[in-house]
Amino acid sequence: MDNYTPEVLQGLYQRYKDSYEYIAKLKDEKNLPIRQQNPPEDITENIVKFIIQNYEGDASCKWAKAIGKNGDLYSDKYNHEYPIEVKAFTSNGPSQFGPRKKFGVLYFLDMRNWLNNILVKLHI
Repeated sequence: MDNYTPEVLQGLYQRYKDSYEYIAKLKDEKNLPIRQQNPPEDITENIVKFIIQNYEGDASCKWAKAIGKNGDLYSDKYNHEYPIEVKAFTSNGPSQFGPRKKFGVLYFLDMRNWLNNILVKLHI
């Protein structure tokens, strides 16, 4: 059972955003060379999961870690040997993949404007 609900996502997303904004303020005010953290994988993967469920109508889409499956997301619509991969980016830099990474479907989550709550899903 995938217990990562919209409420869990909203709470963790808001806490991540608050932390990000607090660190940005500290960096500016105190001139501190703190590197911002990347968005946590559970947040980005579950954003895409809910997009797939709500906008693609795929109720079978689940967070793979929550149900003991390989990959980032699981769906009855795709070959389970090659799972769904999610990559999120907050800048214009390139994405990276391990040399042995295998996936059947790739979703990019464009988070370059996430501080304004604008997210864009791209399906490859």
